[in-house]
This record gives sequence, structure tokens and C-alpha cells, in this order.
Amino acid sequence: MASLRSIVQFRKFSNAEQQPRCSDYILCSVPSWNEIILYGNTRGRHPPRILTYGCQVHNNMEDRKIFHELPPMLTWNGLCDTYEEWQELCDAARKYITSPEPPRWKQAYSSKHEILLDDITPEQWDCPRDVRRALQSKRRRRTWFDHPEPGASFSYEQWKQGQFTGRAISPQRVGKFPDPLHHDHIPNPVYPGDTHFHTEGLRNDHIVATSIYVVEAKNVTQARVAFEHEDKIHAGELECEVPDALSTVLDVDHWEIFEERPPRALHTFGSVQITEGRLLSWPNTYRSKQESFRLRDHSQPGNMTLIKLRLVDPHYRVCSTRNVPPQQHDWWAAAARQAANLDKRLPRELVLSVMEQADWSMSVVEARRLREEFHGDHERSRKVIDECVGHHVVTFLPYDGRVATDATEATGAGYESP
Repeated sequence: MASLRSIVQFRKFSNAEQQPRCSDYILCSVPSWNEIILYGNTRGRHPPRILTYGCQVHNNMEDRKIFHELPPMLTWNGLCDTYEEWQELCDAARKYITSPEPPRWKQAYSSKHEILLDDITPEQWDCPRDVRRALQSKRRRRTWFDHPEPGASFSYEQWKQGQFTGRAISPQRVGKFPDPLHHDHIPNPVYPGDTHFHTEGLRNDHIVATSIYVVEAKNVTQARVAFEHEDKIHAGELECEVPDALSTVLDVDHWEIFEERPPRALHTFGSVQITEGRLLSWPNTYRSKQESFRLRDHSQPGNMTLIKLRLVDPHYRVCSTRNVPPQQHDWWAAAARQAANLDKRLPRELVLSVMEQADWSMSVVEARRLREEFHGDHERSRKVIDECVGHHVVTFLPYDGRVATDATEATGAGYESP
């Protein structure tokens, strides 16, 4: 669960500065690219900002006298001699059901009802089994957990600089993968809005980082770029007696037992403002989406002008543009006719025939067709990526040591990329 600010870099240009040139944008992007580029086969920095493999749960299955006085298999007249005695038990149950609860975000178990008393009908108050069910729901809601926070094991600066990171807040269930003592420091390292989160380009484009610089923004609402990250959570690494609590700790949707598949392995990190004069950079391991914006005053024109730079992997050698001939047929035809002085050397009809039959360059019609195919490739790639996103496995955890070890080895759980 890395800090968004630690991954996304931005710079604000002052109004006193002269309007930057394109080379200035690239120059300012290099330091931030050095900070965010991650080398090797990895989806992000390790360890994560919160180094934990579980959480501490408190007040789980608390023992109260009322639970011993209400066995579920008897009727009220089988428990009490008189109806008045039964009402005294019900009053004790009401007192417990209305007792204080921890905040919803600290409750270890998922709860769907706000007020339990509203869900009990008068007829159910005469049924010990229904009353006990309400008591059990209350007992679950009174179970709470310590929410781990960044900095408990190490500070942000320690994490960023790769210094000693300390031990995990809650250790792994299976000690196959030791807690890291150090990790690699990397010194060098809307348009109306996007419909889907995406990475920039296809794999063969070798894009590793992106920068956006907002040149001008007039009469438009605040635009933002949102980010999410694929990050599988392996049940084999986790240790918690109440798995539901981990859904909140790790920001994973609760997985009900009757649901077909567990939650998708995507974490949303929030969004960052893009404002005039700001340079924003992020690595291509993050999926991004430009959020929508609109005119502030619909009676006046407005615009947002931005420059987007994409960094190709500096470790991958690409063909230089100086080795690529011109691709635009109209430009090439005009330049070739002038350079070869063809209009003076050949009849006009013959010159036009030569220009039309030169098929290695690209016409406007062909360029538009290829662009449509290019967009189609990106759309197909996006759909494939969405289908390939894995799933978190949190709720069903094997607590037997042997089973946990087998699960860890089978899933390849650990610090390596899933």
C-alpha cells in the first residue's frame, strides 16, 4: 500500500518563470522519472509502505452471562418459570444489544444493519433462538481491530531512502520469506474523461513513465488524474483470526461465501490535481485515468491545453528517427519533385504517374485506417488486461501450518511479482 505521493511526482512552475519550452518540460521530467522508475521484474517498491501480514483483533467472541442463559434450542417457557422472568432476560439482551460499538471502520466483521433492535419483531422476542441470533450479531459488531498505520515499522523517509525498515507489524504465518532489512534505493532512477483505467501504450511500445504539463487552463473545473494498481494479496502470507478485518486493513472488498469470485486485485490510490503550471509524472506500473471536467461558465469559452510526454525504457534501444524515411506521401511527393527537379526533366503526366505509384509512403487515407487499427489494438489490449487482472484471496485463510505452507508454495506468495 504505497503512498500515492511517493509514486506520483509533480512540480509547480512559478508565474515569474518564462513560458517553458518543450526541452524545459523534458529537463524537468528527468529528475521525477529517476525517482519513479522501478527496475527489474517488479510491480512496485518493496516492502510496501505498511509492512504487515495481518492485524491485531480485540474483544473477539466476548463472553457474557446472557449467552449462557439463552441456549438456542429451547422455548422461552422451557427456560423460565414465568413470562416475567423471560422478560427480564429480554431486558438484559436489549441492554447488551444497545451497548456501545467501535466505529464502523474498526469493526472486525462486516455489518449490514445500522440498528439491530429495528430488525427484531415482537414475535421474535418470544423466540430464544432469534434473540440469541441478535446477541451474536452484536457480539460480532463489538469485535474491533488495530488499524496499522504507515510509520509504525519505519518512517516515510527511511522507506524512500532504502534504510533499515524494521520488522513487520504482524509477521507472516509461514516464515518462508523473511522481512526485508533493506530495500533497493533508486537514486536514478479531459477531455471529458477516460472511460477506463489504462497503462500508456502496448508492451512493444516500451513506455515506462509519463509526464503531463498543463500549459493553460481557463474557465474549466478542476481536472484530476486518478490512479490504481494491480496488487494481489496472497492468503498464504496472512495471519489473522478474523479474516474479515483484513478486508478493511488491506482495502479489499469483503468477499461473501456465496459470491462466485473474490474481489479483483486492484487498489485505487485516489487522484491528483492537474493545474496550470504543474508537471505531473508517474510510472507505467500504475493504471491511470483522467477524470472529467467541464466549463465553469457555460456562457464563456474555455480550454485546457496540456503536453503529455512518454518515456521509452532507457535500457531498450530504439531505432532513431534519422534512420526512418518520411512516411507522409503528400510531403514526400512535393519534396521529391523539387529536389530532383522532375517538373523540368519529365512531362507533367509522367511525374504525376511516378508520384502516384510510389507505394512505400503513406497517404492520408491509409494513415487514418492504420490509426483506427491502432485504437482497436489498444481497446482489445485493455479488455484482455481487464480480464487478466487477478483476484484477492482474503476471507478463506488456511490456519493449519502445513496447509498454509503448501498454499504459500503453490501460489508463489512473497515479495516477488504475482
